[in-house]
Amino acid sequence: MRKTHNGFVTLFVTWLGFVVFSFSLAVAVLAERHWQEVRTFSHATRAAYLAESALEIGKERYSQKTSRFLLLRETLVLKDIDGLQAGEAMRVQFKAKNEKGILQGTLRGIGSSPVEGKDGLEQMEKTCAVPFTAVYDTTERKWNFTFGAYKV
Repeated sequence: MRKTHNGFVTLFVTWLGFVVFSFSLAVAVLAERHWQEVRTFSHATRAAYLAESALEIGKERYSQKTSRFLLLRETLVLKDIDGLQAGEAMRVQFKAKNEKGILQGTLRGIGSSPVEGKDGLEQMEKTCAVPFTAVYDTTERKWNFTFGAYKV
């Protein structure tokens, strides 16, 4: 019996190596994309935490205001907060309208966390807000706030 050397085994081994290499490359790309999603979710969670923290700090600060006059649109940048990492920021936006001595409006907490993007560092922002009604108590000389439910 005579053997013919037509290269079938060599071709099969080369093809099998190419298929294995392609699968391993695809798995590596999927793993990298998954890792990017994990990092993005981590920054989004941190930004949401900062937004809710800013909202709670804003509620506390505005509830302690004793001045009869409040600005109807104001943004507080919270810089003196412990635990802020480099590039993170917290802001509180106060928007209200005055109707016969009663303030009605929205208090919004904004948190931002740096995330690596295609063009370098970008800021990921998350917000949460609560509606409020405030009445000035002249005997205690402070604003009495009634806050509603959270809005994300």
